[in-house]
Amino acid sequence: MRPIPLLLLIFFGLSLANAQAVPPADRGLTAALRATMAHHPAVQGKAAELAAQGYNIDTARAARYPGLSGDISTQDNGEQYGALRLRQPLWAFGRIDTGIDREKARLRAEEQALLQVRRQLIEQTAAAYARILGVRRRLLVADENIGEHQKLYERIKRRQAGQLAAEADVRLAFSRLTQAQLQQARLAGELQVALAELRALTQVTIASNEQVVPELARLPEPGAITALAQENQADILYKKELIRVAEYNEKQERIASTPTLYAEAQRDFFDAPATNGTRVGLILTGSLDGAGLGVVGRTRAAAAQVNAARQDLVATRTTVELRVRSLLINLAVQERLQEGQHVSVAAVGQTRLSFLRQYDIGRKSWLEVLNIQREFTEQRLLLARAASERLTLSLRLAALAGRLDGPAGLKRGVEEVRPVAQGEDK
Repeated sequence: MRPIPLLLLIFFGLSLANAQAVPPADRGLTAALRATMAHHPAVQGKAAELAAQGYNIDTARAARYPGLSGDISTQDNGEQYGALRLRQPLWAFGRIDTGIDREKARLRAEEQALLQVRRQLIEQTAAAYARILGVRRRLLVADENIGEHQKLYERIKRRQAGQLAAEADVRLAFSRLTQAQLQQARLAGELQVALAELRALTQVTIASNEQVVPELARLPEPGAITALAQENQADILYKKELIRVAEYNEKQERIASTPTLYAEAQRDFFDAPATNGTRVGLILTGSLDGAGLGVVGRTRAAAAQVNAARQDLVATRTTVELRVRSLLINLAVQERLQEGQHVSVAAVGQTRLSFLRQYDIGRKSWLEVLNIQREFTEQRLLLARAASERLTLSLRLAALAGRLDGPAGLKRGVEEVRPVAQGEDK
Protein backbone atom coordinates (compact mmCIF):
# COMPACT_ATOMS: atom_id res chain seq x y z
CA MET A 1 0.00 0.00 0.00
CA ARG A 2 1.35 3.42 -0.97
CA PRO A 3 1.70 5.96 1.89
CA ILE A 4 -0.77 8.85 1.91
CA PRO A 5 1.00 12.09 0.97
CA LEU A 6 1.39 14.68 3.72
CA LEU A 7 -0.42 17.39 1.71
CA LEU A 8 -3.42 15.09 1.30
CA LEU A 9 -3.55 14.53 5.05
CA ILE A 10 -3.42 18.27 5.68
CA PHE A 11 -6.22 18.84 3.15
CA PHE A 12 -8.51 16.30 4.78
CA GLY A 13 -7.66 17.68 8.22
CA LEU A 14 -8.61 21.22 7.21
CA SER A 15 -11.80 19.99 5.56
CA LEU A 16 -12.80 18.14 8.73
CA ALA A 17 -12.04 21.21 10.85
CA ASN A 18 -14.19 23.41 8.62
CA ALA A 19 -17.03 20.91 8.71
CA GLN A 20 -16.90 20.91 12.51
CA ALA A 21 -16.65 24.73 12.68
CA VAL A 22 -20.08 25.13 11.05
CA PRO A 23 -22.63 22.84 12.69
CA PRO A 24 -25.37 21.47 10.44
CA ALA A 25 -27.94 23.69 12.19
CA ASP A 26 -26.04 26.86 11.21
CA ARG A 27 -27.14 26.68 7.61
CA GLY A 28 -29.71 28.34 5.45
CA LEU A 29 -31.87 31.43 5.72
CA THR A 30 -33.44 30.46 9.05
CA ALA A 31 -30.02 30.15 10.68
CA ALA A 32 -28.99 33.52 9.23
CA LEU A 33 -32.12 35.23 10.57
CA ARG A 34 -31.67 33.76 14.05
CA ALA A 35 -27.99 34.68 14.12
CA THR A 36 -28.80 38.30 13.23
CA MET A 37 -31.40 38.49 15.98
CA ALA A 38 -28.96 37.04 18.50
CA HIS A 39 -25.77 38.91 17.63
CA HIS A 40 -26.40 42.16 15.77
CA PRO A 41 -25.30 45.23 17.80
CA ALA A 42 -28.38 47.24 16.81
CA VAL A 43 -30.63 44.65 18.46
CA GLN A 44 -28.46 44.59 21.56
CA GLY A 45 -28.43 48.38 21.81
CA LYS A 46 -32.19 48.74 21.41
CA ALA A 47 -32.73 45.98 23.98
CA ALA A 48 -30.60 47.98 26.44
CA GLU A 49 -32.78 51.05 25.81
CA LEU A 50 -35.84 48.92 26.50
CA ALA A 51 -34.35 47.79 29.82
CA ALA A 52 -33.61 51.43 30.73
CA GLN A 53 -37.25 52.34 30.13
CA GLY A 54 -38.25 49.61 32.58
CA TYR A 55 -36.31 51.44 35.27
CA ASN A 56 -38.17 54.64 34.40
CA ILE A 57 -41.40 52.86 35.33
CA ASP A 58 -39.90 51.98 38.72
CA THR A 59 -39.00 55.65 39.16
CA ALA A 60 -42.56 56.74 38.38
CA ARG A 61 -43.96 54.18 40.82
CA ALA A 62 -41.72 55.51 43.57
CA ALA A 63 -43.91 58.64 43.69
CA ARG A 64 -46.56 56.53 45.46
CA TYR A 65 -44.31 55.91 48.43
CA PRO A 66 -43.66 58.26 51.38
CA GLY A 67 -40.94 60.85 51.23
CA LEU A 68 -38.60 61.70 54.11
CA SER A 69 -37.18 65.19 54.65
CA GLY A 70 -35.62 67.18 57.47
CA ASP A 71 -33.94 70.47 58.34
CA ILE A 72 -31.87 72.04 61.10
CA SER A 73 -31.61 75.78 61.79
CA THR A 74 -29.97 78.04 64.42
CA GLN A 75 -31.78 81.15 65.72
CA ASP A 76 -30.17 84.52 66.51
CA ASN A 77 -30.24 83.75 70.22
CA GLY A 78 -28.28 80.57 69.69
CA GLU A 79 -31.22 78.20 69.98
CA GLN A 80 -31.42 75.36 67.48
CA TYR A 81 -34.42 73.99 65.74
CA GLY A 82 -34.73 70.71 63.88
CA ALA A 83 -37.54 68.73 62.33
CA LEU A 84 -37.93 65.39 60.58
CA ARG A 85 -40.95 64.93 58.30
CA LEU A 86 -42.50 61.86 56.75
CA ARG A 87 -45.00 62.70 54.00
CA GLN A 88 -47.22 60.09 52.33
CA PRO A 89 -49.28 61.11 49.27
CA LEU A 90 -52.91 60.09 49.66
CA TRP A 91 -54.57 61.60 46.60
CA ALA A 92 -52.94 63.31 43.63
CA PHE A 93 -56.00 63.49 41.37
CA GLY A 94 -54.48 61.01 38.93
CA ARG A 95 -51.06 62.61 38.41
CA ILE A 96 -49.06 59.74 39.87
CA ASP A 97 -50.97 56.98 38.13
CA THR A 98 -50.98 58.90 34.86
CA GLY A 99 -47.21 59.30 35.11
CA ILE A 100 -46.87 55.56 35.65
CA ASP A 101 -49.19 54.80 32.73
CA ARG A 102 -47.20 57.18 30.53
CA GLU A 103 -43.95 55.39 31.31
CA LYS A 104 -45.65 52.06 30.60
CA ALA A 105 -46.78 53.43 27.25
CA ARG A 106 -43.21 54.52 26.56
CA LEU A 107 -42.09 51.01 27.43
CA ARG A 108 -44.53 49.57 24.88
CA ALA A 109 -43.25 52.12 22.36
CA GLU A 110 -39.69 50.96 23.03
CA GLU A 111 -40.84 47.37 22.53
CA GLN A 112 -42.22 48.32 19.13
CA ALA A 113 -39.02 50.24 18.38
CA LEU A 114 -37.09 47.06 19.12
CA LEU A 115 -39.43 45.14 16.84
CA GLN A 116 -38.87 47.86 14.23
CA VAL A 117 -35.10 47.31 14.36
CA ARG A 118 -35.54 43.54 14.25
CA ARG A 119 -37.87 43.69 11.25
CA GLN A 120 -35.47 45.92 9.35
CA LEU A 121 -32.64 43.50 10.06
CA ILE A 122 -34.80 40.52 9.10
CA GLU A 123 -35.56 42.11 5.74
CA GLN A 124 -31.92 43.06 5.18
CA THR A 125 -30.72 39.57 6.12
CA ALA A 126 -33.26 37.87 3.87
CA ALA A 127 -32.34 40.16 0.96
CA ALA A 128 -28.60 39.58 1.54
CA TYR A 129 -29.10 35.82 1.62
CA ALA A 130 -31.19 35.91 -1.58
CA ARG A 131 -28.49 37.98 -3.25
CA ILE A 132 -25.88 35.35 -2.36
CA LEU A 133 -28.03 32.62 -3.90
CA GLY A 134 -28.51 34.74 -7.01
CA VAL A 135 -24.77 35.32 -7.43
CA ARG A 136 -24.10 31.60 -6.90
CA ARG A 137 -26.64 30.79 -9.63
CA ARG A 138 -24.96 33.20 -12.04
CA LEU A 139 -21.59 31.71 -11.11
CA LEU A 140 -22.87 28.29 -12.19
CA VAL A 141 -23.81 29.79 -15.55
CA ALA A 142 -20.37 31.39 -15.80
CA ASP A 143 -18.70 28.06 -14.98
CA GLU A 144 -20.74 26.33 -17.67
CA ASN A 145 -19.87 29.11 -20.10
CA ILE A 146 -16.16 28.59 -19.46
CA GLY A 147 -16.53 24.86 -20.07
CA GLU A 148 -18.44 25.46 -23.31
CA HIS A 149 -15.88 28.01 -24.53
CA GLN A 150 -13.10 25.61 -23.62
CA LYS A 151 -14.70 22.94 -25.81
CA LEU A 152 -15.11 25.41 -28.66
CA TYR A 153 -11.48 26.52 -28.34
CA GLU A 154 -10.23 22.93 -28.41
CA ARG A 155 -12.47 22.23 -31.38
CA ILE A 156 -11.10 25.11 -33.42
CA LYS A 157 -7.55 24.16 -32.45
CA ARG A 158 -8.13 20.69 -33.88
CA ARG A 159 -9.57 22.17 -37.05
CA GLN A 160 -6.53 24.44 -37.37
CA ALA A 161 -4.26 21.46 -36.94
CA GLY A 162 -6.11 19.82 -39.82
CA GLN A 163 -5.81 23.06 -41.81
CA LEU A 164 -9.60 23.54 -41.73
CA ALA A 165 -9.53 26.78 -39.71
CA ALA A 166 -7.47 29.95 -39.74
CA GLU A 167 -5.23 31.31 -37.00
CA ALA A 168 -7.59 34.27 -36.62
CA ASP A 169 -10.41 31.91 -35.63
CA VAL A 170 -8.18 30.39 -32.92
CA ARG A 171 -7.28 33.81 -31.56
CA LEU A 172 -10.97 34.81 -31.51
CA ALA A 173 -11.92 31.64 -29.64
CA PHE A 174 -9.14 32.21 -27.11
CA SER A 175 -10.28 35.83 -26.62
CA ARG A 176 -13.85 34.72 -25.90
CA LEU A 177 -12.56 32.08 -23.46
CA THR A 178 -10.55 34.74 -21.65
CA GLN A 179 -13.62 36.98 -21.46
CA ALA A 180 -15.63 34.11 -19.96
CA GLN A 181 -12.94 33.60 -17.31
CA LEU A 182 -12.92 37.31 -16.46
CA GLN A 183 -16.71 37.26 -16.15
CA GLN A 184 -16.41 34.39 -13.68
CA ALA A 185 -13.79 36.32 -11.71
CA ARG A 186 -16.09 39.36 -11.47
CA LEU A 187 -18.94 37.22 -10.20
CA ALA A 188 -16.61 35.56 -7.71
CA GLY A 189 -15.72 39.01 -6.36
CA GLU A 190 -19.40 39.95 -6.20
CA LEU A 191 -20.03 36.78 -4.21
CA GLN A 192 -17.35 37.73 -1.69
CA VAL A 193 -18.94 41.15 -1.23
CA ALA A 194 -22.37 39.56 -0.72
CA LEU A 195 -20.94 37.12 1.82
CA ALA A 196 -19.32 40.00 3.68
CA GLU A 197 -22.65 41.84 3.81
CA LEU A 198 -24.37 38.80 5.28
CA ARG A 199 -21.52 38.31 7.75
CA ALA A 200 -21.90 41.93 8.90
CA LEU A 201 -25.56 41.24 9.66
CA THR A 202 -25.24 37.83 11.32
CA GLN A 203 -21.90 38.58 13.04
CA VAL A 204 -21.06 34.88 12.65
CA THR A 205 -20.29 32.65 9.68
CA ILE A 206 -23.38 30.99 8.23
CA ALA A 207 -23.36 28.38 5.45
CA SER A 208 -25.24 30.18 2.68
CA ASN A 209 -25.32 27.61 -0.10
CA GLU A 210 -28.69 26.05 0.77
CA GLN A 211 -31.81 27.08 -1.10
CA VAL A 212 -34.60 28.97 0.67
CA VAL A 213 -37.42 26.76 1.86
CA PRO A 214 -40.34 27.48 -0.53
CA GLU A 215 -42.76 28.09 2.35
CA LEU A 216 -40.73 31.11 3.49
CA ALA A 217 -41.11 32.86 0.14
CA ARG A 218 -44.69 31.77 -0.52
CA LEU A 219 -47.10 34.71 -0.23
CA PRO A 220 -50.88 35.01 0.12
CA GLU A 221 -53.05 37.06 -2.23
CA PRO A 222 -51.94 40.67 -2.79
CA GLY A 223 -54.89 42.03 -0.81
CA ALA A 224 -54.02 39.79 2.13
CA ILE A 225 -50.39 40.91 1.97
CA THR A 226 -51.42 44.56 2.20
CA ALA A 227 -53.71 43.82 5.15
CA LEU A 228 -51.00 41.87 6.96
CA ALA A 229 -48.49 44.66 6.39
CA GLN A 230 -50.91 47.27 7.77
CA GLU A 231 -51.58 45.09 10.81
CA ASN A 232 -48.07 43.88 11.58
CA GLN A 233 -45.69 46.47 10.13
CA ALA A 234 -43.40 47.57 12.94
CA ASP A 235 -43.43 51.26 11.93
CA ILE A 236 -47.22 51.36 12.25
CA LEU A 237 -47.19 49.58 15.61
CA TYR A 238 -44.53 52.01 16.85
CA LYS A 239 -46.51 55.07 15.73
CA LYS A 240 -49.61 53.71 17.48
CA GLU A 241 -47.74 53.54 20.76
CA LEU A 242 -46.40 57.06 20.26
CA ILE A 243 -50.01 58.25 20.00
CA ARG A 244 -50.73 56.67 23.36
CA VAL A 245 -47.69 58.33 24.90
CA ALA A 246 -48.84 61.69 23.52
CA GLU A 247 -52.33 61.13 24.95
CA TYR A 248 -50.90 60.49 28.40
CA ASN A 249 -48.76 63.62 28.06
CA GLU A 250 -51.88 65.63 27.31
CA LYS A 251 -53.70 64.12 30.26
CA GLN A 252 -50.76 64.85 32.54
CA GLU A 253 -50.77 68.49 31.48
CA ARG A 254 -54.52 68.80 32.08
CA ILE A 255 -54.22 67.65 35.68
CA ALA A 256 -50.83 69.22 36.41
CA SER A 257 -52.37 72.10 38.40
CA THR A 258 -54.51 69.94 40.67
CA PRO A 259 -53.48 69.83 44.37
CA THR A 260 -52.06 66.88 46.27
CA LEU A 261 -53.32 65.55 49.57
CA TYR A 262 -50.64 64.25 51.95
CA ALA A 263 -50.59 62.59 55.35
CA GLU A 264 -47.63 64.06 57.23
CA ALA A 265 -45.91 63.10 60.46
CA GLN A 266 -43.37 65.62 61.84
CA ARG A 267 -40.97 65.26 64.76
CA ASP A 268 -39.35 68.41 66.23
CA PHE A 269 -36.00 68.34 68.04
CA PHE A 270 -33.52 70.50 69.97
CA ASP A 271 -34.25 73.65 72.04
CA ALA A 272 -37.74 74.60 71.02
CA PRO A 273 -39.94 73.45 73.91
CA ALA A 274 -43.00 75.19 72.49
CA THR A 275 -42.89 73.05 69.41
CA ASN A 276 -41.10 70.00 70.77
CA GLY A 277 -42.95 66.79 70.03
CA THR A 278 -44.58 64.81 67.27
CA ARG A 279 -47.36 66.09 65.07
CA VAL A 280 -49.55 64.19 62.59
CA GLY A 281 -51.98 65.73 60.14
CA LEU A 282 -53.25 66.18 56.60
CA ILE A 283 -51.78 68.69 54.15
CA LEU A 284 -53.29 69.87 50.88
CA THR A 285 -50.80 71.63 48.61
CA GLY A 286 -51.02 73.03 45.11
CA SER A 287 -49.90 75.89 42.92
CA LEU A 288 -51.12 77.73 39.85
CA ASP A 289 -48.43 79.49 37.83
CA GLY A 290 -49.22 82.47 35.66
CA ALA A 291 -52.86 82.64 36.69
CA GLY A 292 -53.42 79.30 34.99
CA LEU A 293 -52.33 80.51 31.55
CA GLY A 294 -49.21 78.34 31.60
CA VAL A 295 -51.33 75.24 32.17
CA VAL A 296 -53.65 76.19 29.32
CA GLY A 297 -50.73 76.72 26.95
CA ARG A 298 -49.02 73.47 27.86
CA THR A 299 -52.30 71.54 27.55
CA ARG A 300 -52.97 72.94 24.09
CA ALA A 301 -49.39 72.15 23.04
CA ALA A 302 -49.80 68.56 24.27
CA ALA A 303 -53.11 68.25 22.37
CA ALA A 304 -51.37 69.45 19.24
CA GLN A 305 -48.71 66.77 19.75
CA VAL A 306 -51.46 64.14 19.92
CA ASN A 307 -52.86 65.34 16.62
CA ALA A 308 -49.37 65.38 15.09
CA ALA A 309 -48.79 61.80 16.23
CA ARG A 310 -52.07 60.70 14.66
CA GLN A 311 -51.24 62.39 11.38
CA ASP A 312 -47.83 60.74 11.47
CA LEU A 313 -49.56 57.37 11.79
CA VAL A 314 -51.72 58.16 8.75
CA ALA A 315 -48.63 59.14 6.76
CA THR A 316 -46.85 55.95 7.84
CA ARG A 317 -49.81 53.82 6.77
CA THR A 318 -49.73 55.51 3.36
CA THR A 319 -45.98 54.93 3.05
CA VAL A 320 -46.34 51.25 3.97
CA GLU A 321 -49.19 50.77 1.50
CA LEU A 322 -47.19 52.45 -1.25
CA ARG A 323 -44.13 50.29 -0.55
CA VAL A 324 -46.17 47.08 -0.53
CA ARG A 325 -47.80 48.03 -3.84
CA SER A 326 -44.42 48.88 -5.35
CA LEU A 327 -42.96 45.55 -4.26
CA LEU A 328 -45.99 43.67 -5.58
CA ILE A 329 -45.74 45.41 -8.96
CA ASN A 330 -42.02 44.65 -9.21
CA LEU A 331 -42.68 41.06 -8.16
CA ALA A 332 -45.26 40.64 -10.93
CA VAL A 333 -42.79 42.11 -13.43
CA GLN A 334 -40.04 39.72 -12.33
CA GLU A 335 -42.43 36.76 -12.55
CA ARG A 336 -43.33 37.64 -16.14
CA LEU A 337 -39.68 38.32 -16.92
CA GLN A 338 -38.65 34.94 -15.52
CA GLU A 339 -41.30 33.16 -17.59
CA GLY A 340 -40.18 35.02 -20.70
CA GLN A 341 -36.54 34.25 -20.03
CA HIS A 342 -37.28 30.53 -19.75
CA VAL A 343 -38.72 30.64 -23.27
CA SER A 344 -35.83 32.77 -24.53
CA VAL A 345 -33.18 30.47 -23.07
CA ALA A 346 -34.81 27.43 -24.65
CA ALA A 347 -35.07 29.16 -28.05
CA VAL A 348 -31.48 30.46 -28.03
CA GLY A 349 -30.25 27.06 -26.86
CA GLN A 350 -31.86 25.37 -29.85
CA THR A 351 -30.46 28.05 -32.15
CA ARG A 352 -26.98 27.50 -30.72
CA LEU A 353 -27.10 23.77 -31.49
CA SER A 354 -28.34 24.57 -34.99
CA PHE A 355 -25.47 27.01 -35.54
CA LEU A 356 -22.94 24.35 -34.50
CA ARG A 357 -24.39 21.89 -37.00
CA GLN A 358 -24.45 24.50 -39.76
CA TYR A 359 -20.84 25.45 -39.01
CA ASP A 360 -19.79 21.85 -39.55
CA ILE A 361 -21.30 21.88 -43.05
CA GLY A 362 -19.91 25.33 -43.84
CA ARG A 363 -23.12 27.39 -43.72
CA LYS A 364 -22.19 29.44 -40.61
CA SER A 365 -18.99 31.26 -39.74
CA TRP A 366 -16.95 30.73 -36.59
CA LEU A 367 -17.80 34.26 -35.44
CA GLU A 368 -21.50 33.45 -35.63
CA VAL A 369 -20.95 30.34 -33.49
CA LEU A 370 -19.13 32.35 -30.83
CA ASN A 371 -21.74 35.12 -30.91
CA ILE A 372 -24.62 32.69 -30.38
CA GLN A 373 -22.65 31.19 -27.47
CA ARG A 374 -22.38 34.68 -25.94
CA GLU A 375 -26.09 35.32 -26.48
CA PHE A 376 -26.94 31.97 -24.88
CA THR A 377 -24.88 32.86 -21.81
CA GLU A 378 -26.40 36.33 -21.51
CA GLN A 379 -29.93 34.91 -21.64
CA ARG A 380 -29.10 32.37 -18.92
CA LEU A 381 -27.60 35.13 -16.75
CA LEU A 382 -30.75 37.22 -17.20
CA LEU A 383 -32.85 34.24 -16.18
CA ALA A 384 -30.74 33.72 -13.06
CA ARG A 385 -30.99 37.42 -12.20
CA ALA A 386 -34.77 37.43 -12.66
CA ALA A 387 -35.12 34.41 -10.37
CA SER A 388 -32.92 36.10 -7.77
CA GLU A 389 -34.90 39.36 -7.91
CA ARG A 390 -38.16 37.44 -7.60
CA LEU A 391 -36.91 35.64 -4.50
CA THR A 392 -35.63 38.88 -2.96
CA LEU A 393 -38.94 40.69 -3.51
CA SER A 394 -40.91 37.76 -2.09
CA LEU A 395 -38.77 37.69 1.04
CA ARG A 396 -39.06 41.47 1.49
CA LEU A 397 -42.85 41.22 1.32
CA ALA A 398 -42.84 38.30 3.73
CA ALA A 399 -40.75 40.33 6.18
CA LEU A 400 -43.09 43.34 5.90
CA ALA A 401 -46.07 41.11 6.64
CA GLY A 402 -44.35 39.58 9.67
CA ARG A 403 -44.20 36.11 8.11
CA LEU A 404 -40.48 35.76 8.83
CA ASP A 405 -40.83 36.49 12.55
CA GLY A 406 -41.26 32.80 13.40
CA PRO A 407 -38.23 31.58 11.43
CA ALA A 408 -36.21 34.40 13.03
CA GLY A 409 -37.24 33.23 16.50
CA LEU A 410 -39.47 36.21 17.37
CA LYS A 411 -42.61 35.88 19.44
CA ARG A 412 -45.05 38.75 19.48
CA GLY A 413 -48.08 39.54 21.57
CA VAL A 414 -48.74 43.20 20.85
CA GLU A 415 -51.50 44.75 22.87
CA GLU A 416 -53.93 46.79 20.81
CA VAL A 417 -53.67 50.52 21.41
CA ARG A 418 -56.58 51.92 23.39
CA PRO A 419 -56.99 55.73 23.38
CA VAL A 420 -57.14 57.44 26.75
CA ALA A 421 -60.67 58.61 27.43
CA GLN A 422 -60.98 62.29 28.23
CA GLY A 423 -62.87 61.61 31.45
CA GLU A 424 -60.63 58.78 32.60
CA ASP A 425 -58.83 59.51 35.83
CA LYS A 426 -56.79 57.53 38.32
